[in-house]
Amino acid sequence: MFQHHRRSLVSSGVPAFVALVHRKFLFTGEFANDRFFALGSSVLPTWVRYTGRLNPSTTYYLGQEWLVTVFGPPKQDVGLFPNLFGLLVLILLGTLPLIWGYRRFEQADLS
Repeated sequence: MFQHHRRSLVSSGVPAFVALVHRKFLFTGEFANDRFFALGSSVLPTWVRYTGRLNPSTTYYLGQEWLVTVFGPPKQDVGLFPNLFGLLVLILLGTLPLIWGYRRFEQADLS
């Protein structure tokens, strides 16, 4: 019996969300930022900072770090806007499903 072995993103241990969002991975196969220089750029583009914030787990973790650095010595130089964007993503991910569910409930005929 012929078995076709394909290397999928999920089976190789790479999170599917990261592989779909980070275009850098599609070109270089690496998630490390220093590999981005192989594309001919010495500075990471701005979109790289924002695409990582679409993942709720990453946004929550980086948001915690950011709040700690607000009240203590700074650890990273990410800037205000990516952190505010991440906060907006968390708020939307928390409120939009509730609003959508409430509207569906109101439109449902329960009788």
